[in-house]
Amino acid sequence: MRRGEVRIPLQMAVAAIKILNKKEYFEQIPKHYTDLVRIYDDFP
Repeated sequence: MRRGEVRIPLQMAVAAIKILNKKEYFEQIPKHYTDLVRIYDDFP
């Protein structure tokens, strides 16, 4: 992350959710972002 950045990258947030095993947090992410995550996960 660059200095002064407020937002965290989506992949970093998803990785943290998976590590913490908090699927309910994933459900709070807006659908258009979760769709992107699924596309990244399915990409070889």
